[in-house]
Amino acid sequence: MNAIKLIHHVVEGELNIGESKLWGDPDLPHSFDFPVYKDEEGDKVHYTFIGQINCTQAAPYDKENRLPKEGMLYFFGKIEYYLGDLLCDPVGDAFWNPGDVKVLYYPRNDYENFERVVLIDDDDNPISIREHKIDFEAVEDQGSEYDTKLLGLPAYLADDVDLDKYTLLLQLDSDDIDDEHTLNFMDWGQLLFLIPTADLERPSFKNVIAYLASS
Repeated sequence: MNAIKLIHHVVEGELNIGESKLWGDPDLPHSFDFPVYKDEEGDKVHYTFIGQINCTQAAPYDKENRLPKEGMLYFFGKIEYYLGDLLCDPVGDAFWNPGDVKVLYYPRNDYENFERVVLIDDDDNPISIREHKIDFEAVEDQGSEYDTKLLGLPAYLADDVDLDKYTLLLQLDSDDIDDEHTLNFMDWGQLLFLIPTADLERPSFKNVIAYLASS
């Protein structure tokens, strides 16, 4: 089975709007708002931006033609605890609830209509992790790799998940991101974004669910 390994690293300067990346700040079309959820007090909270995939950049590595060929895929999640914010509660230890992650898709490449949306703290400082450029690599995948990747087979998954019904969209691996940030999903596990296979064929990304996997 084909997977697309996401090799990510910091580069000098700032990436152009529309580039694939992990972390940093999302490049959103003017018709999109930065997604939010309501916390236990009913206050609106921004999801953590995980990354964006320029589908045109990824397409040459999608040997089974499963992803859209144009547009941008965005990944967000309630992952503050796993980034070290212990004031936040961990989301869960297996299947997460609907709405704990958010995947958005914009189908066109009109990046002149995009803008970088930067969240700031009370002192007007950006709160995001420094962006990482993504390089893509097509790999044959049997589920034994712990890399961050698109598609392929998950390293670990509950037996009751039907991989004929669901497709692995993104596997986000635990990682020492930089000197200040560590992403640790419960003993160095992975967060899996699972999409109903029929939705991927449409495509529609509204029903993506998350699963916290560990050995």
